Amino acid sequence: MENTAQHAMLKEANWLPFVTLKAEQNPVQQRKLAELHGRQNVDLLLQAKSQFIKARDHEVISGVVLEVALKNLLHLQDFLASAQ
Repeated sequence: MENTAQHAMLKEANWLPFVTLKAEQNPVQQRKLAELHGRQNVDLLLQAKSQFIKARDHEVISGVVLEVALKNLLHLQDFLASAQ
């Protein structure tokens, strides 16, 4: 019999309630985030991703993905037309 993860004995971790994790805070990133928030600058891709995560209905999700794809395609076509 091999010693694999399937044969490992599971033991309840009694030290987990004592562990507190704090994310490292980057002051430069916090300043930039505050500046963007102050300018009401919204990243469309992040907004679409947040809508995607919040939605539970698959039709709504596919609709949001389609909208974002069409917007990006239109922006790409405008960019390519202006570049020529």
